[in-house]
Amino acid sequence: MNNKHDLPFQYIKGIGPKRAEILANNGFINFDEAINYYPKSYTELNSVVSINELYNDLTDQQLMFKIDTDKIFNINLKQVPTIIAKIVEKREVNLSRGKKLLSVILSDQSNKFAKLNFWNYTEYYKQKYLLGLSLVISGKATLNKSYVEFNHPSIEIINDDQIESLNNGKILPNYTLPEKLTKNSINNTTFRSIVKYSFTKVKDLIFEKLPQKILLKHNLLGISETVENLHFPENRNLLLDSLTRMKFEEIFTFILQTKISNNKLVQDSAIKITSKSRLSREVYDKLPFQLTKDQKFVLNEIALDLKKDSPMNRLLQGDVGSGKTIVALLTMLMLVDKGYQTIFLAPTELLAEQHFNNFNKLCEELDIEITLLTGSLTKKIKKEEFKKIESGLSKIVVGTHALFQKNVKYNSLSLIVIDEQHRFGVGQRETIQKLAANSFSDQNISPHVLVMSATPIPRTLAMTLYANLDVSVIINKPKGRKEIITKITYESRLSDSYNFIINEIKNDRQAYIVFPLVQKSEKIDLQSAEEQFLLLSKTIFKNIPCGIIHSKLKWTEKDSIMNKFVNNEIKILFSTTVIEVGIDVPNASVMLINNAERFGLSQLHQLRGRIGRGSNQSFCILATVDKYEYSLKRGVDNEMEKISALLRLKTMEKTQDGFEIAEADFKIRGPGDMTGLKQSGLPNFKFIDLLVDNDIIKKAGKEVDDLLINDPELNSVENINLKSFIEKENQANNYIKIA
Repeated sequence: MNNKHDLPFQYIKGIGPKRAEILANNGFINFDEAINYYPKSYTELNSVVSINELYNDLTDQQLMFKIDTDKIFNINLKQVPTIIAKIVEKREVNLSRGKKLLSVILSDQSNKFAKLNFWNYTEYYKQKYLLGLSLVISGKATLNKSYVEFNHPSIEIINDDQIESLNNGKILPNYTLPEKLTKNSINNTTFRSIVKYSFTKVKDLIFEKLPQKILLKHNLLGISETVENLHFPENRNLLLDSLTRMKFEEIFTFILQTKISNNKLVQDSAIKITSKSRLSREVYDKLPFQLTKDQKFVLNEIALDLKKDSPMNRLLQGDVGSGKTIVALLTMLMLVDKGYQTIFLAPTELLAEQHFNNFNKLCEELDIEITLLTGSLTKKIKKEEFKKIESGLSKIVVGTHALFQKNVKYNSLSLIVIDEQHRFGVGQRETIQKLAANSFSDQNISPHVLVMSATPIPRTLAMTLYANLDVSVIINKPKGRKEIITKITYESRLSDSYNFIINEIKNDRQAYIVFPLVQKSEKIDLQSAEEQFLLLSKTIFKNIPCGIIHSKLKWTEKDSIMNKFVNNEIKILFSTTVIEVGIDVPNASVMLINNAERFGLSQLHQLRGRIGRGSNQSFCILATVDKYEYSLKRGVDNEMEKISALLRLKTMEKTQDGFEIAEADFKIRGPGDMTGLKQSGLPNFKFIDLLVDNDIIKKAGKEVDDLLINDPELNSVENINLKSFIEKENQANNYIKIA
C-alpha cells in the first residue's frame, strides 16, 4: 500500500486520498507518469448538433458530418457528430437466453430523443448512468424508428458548467484508461484534470533529448510545448506539429541506439574466411535442386562478409518456402571447413528435429559431426552431447532454447544462425553471443550472426527497424512450385471441403486440418483439434490413416507422428499452429484452416506455407463462420475496413506475396504489433507510422549519421542530454547488438 504522503494527486479537486491510491496502484504514482500517458485519439467538437438536426439529416439519408481521419501515427483526429443531452429515462429489457438490454434515453430539449444501448450490461452501468446526468455523445449515429441511436459511441459525463466550453470548437483528448480507474469514477474528464495539474507542476522540468541544432533545422517544437499540445491542443495545426516532433524523436533515438550498438560490434574482430569452402561445394554440387538467382546472390553477400575483419551481422528475409535454410547450411559449412563450430537456433523442438535430420541427409558423405540439443532430451543424452560440443567434435549444433543454457560450453563458436529470429527474446540472443565469445581464448573475437525471418517487410522499412543489420532478401521461390489456390468457405459447407480432401488422398496426396484450440473450451465457441480428430477420424475419414499433433503431446509422441506423416504413413494430420513454422512435407497438397477468422494474417500465411512445397498443385481452404458470407460477398468497403478479420481473409485469397501480406498485416494491426515486438527487441512505437512516415524516417536517419560522424561518443555539450538518455535506456533495456 502506498504512503498517503507519496500520493500527489490526492490534492486535486475531486480525487482525494482513496482515488489517489487507486491511481498509484495502476501505475500513476507521480506527475511524469501522468503526462507520459498520451491520448489514444482526439475528438474535434466543432460539430455539436441538436438531436433533431441529426434526426432530420439521417431521415434524408444525408450525412451532415464527415468522417475525417488524419492518420497521425496510431493517433486519430476525428470530426464526428456530437450531441450534448441529459438522461431522461432508463429501460431494462430481459431478452431470450438470459440476455439483458439497458437502454438509456436522452433529450436535449428538442422534439426528438437519442438512445444508448448496453447489451448484457452489469450493475456498474446502471449505477453509472443516472437520471439527470448530462452526457457528451460522439460517434456514428443510426436511425431507429423515432430515435437517433448510438451503439458504440464515445461517452463522457460532464457537469452543466462545462457545456458552454464544449461548444466552442475545442479538441478533446481521449485516453484509454484501465478498467479499475473507470470503475472508481476516474473517467476521461477526471483524468484530463490530473494531466493538467501534473503539467503545471513539471512543465519547466521536462527533459529535452534532442539537440537545439536539430530542433531549429527541422522546425520542431520544444518538448514542453509538445507535451502540452499533445494533451490539450489549442488547434489542429499545433496538434499535428506536436505529433511530428514526437515522431521524429521516437525514430531518431531508436536509430541512434541501434547504430551505436552496431558500431561497438564492428570494433570487435571475427574469424575471417578468405578461401573457398570444399565442404560447401560438395553439398552444393549434390543438391537435388538448383539454387535460385536470389539464393546465389545472398551466398555471395555472405562470402564477402566473412572476408572482413569485423563480424557479419546480417538479416536474411525470405518468404515461406523460399529456401533460406539451405543458404544457412552452406554458410555454416564455410566455417566448419576451417575447423570452427557453428550453431543453428530453431524456435521449436519439432523444427529443430527436422533441420537436424535434413542437415544429416545433405551432409551424409561429409566427415562432420552434427548434434541435436533440445530441452526434452534425457539427462544422460544431454551430458554426452555437452561433451561433444565442449571438445569441439560437434561442428554443427542444432537446437532450441537449450543452446543457451549456462552449462553448455562451446569450442570456437564462430557462427550463430537464428531461425525465425523474432521468436527469441533480447536477453536470450545476448546470452548466446556471450557464450560464443567465451569459446575463444581471445575475448575480442565476436561470432558472425545470421538471423532469418519469414516475415517479410519492405527493404527500406527493414533497414530502419534493423538499423544494425545488413539486409538480404530472397524473393524468388525454387523452380517447379505452383501458386497455391486459396479459397474461403463456411462452416455449413465443410462437407464439401472434406470430400475434396478425400479426393486428394485418393491421388496419393496428404492434407493438414488446422484448429485454433487443442481441446474444447467452455468459454470460447471454437472447434478443437482433439474433438474433431476423434469425430472425423471415426466417421468421414474412417478409412484413411489420420494423426494428431499439438503442443500438449510429449516430444516423443510429436516426433513419432511427424515422422509417420513425412513417410506418408499418415494421410491427414489434425493439428494446431504447432506446424506453423518450417515443417516441410512436399507431398502435402491441402491445408484446411478452421475458424480462420481467429488467426492473424502472418500466421495464416505461415500455415499456408506448409503446403505448395512440391510440384503438385496445392490448395488452402479458409473455413470461417457463416455470418461472414454476406459481408465477404459484398466486398470490403470503407465501413468494412474496420473488420480486420474479413480483411485478413480477403487478403489471403487475393495474394501470396509475402511482402504484400506483411504490409497489409502492418496496416490492419498497426506498428505496435509488428512481428511480435516484445520478443523482437523492437520498441512498441507510440507515435511513428513506419509505413507512412518515410520522410521523417529518412530525415531522422540522416541526422543520426551526421551526428555519429561529428560526435561518435556524444561528448559535446549540445549532445550531453542525448547521451544521458541513451545510457539510461541501455541500462534499463539491456540493449542488444543485433535486432
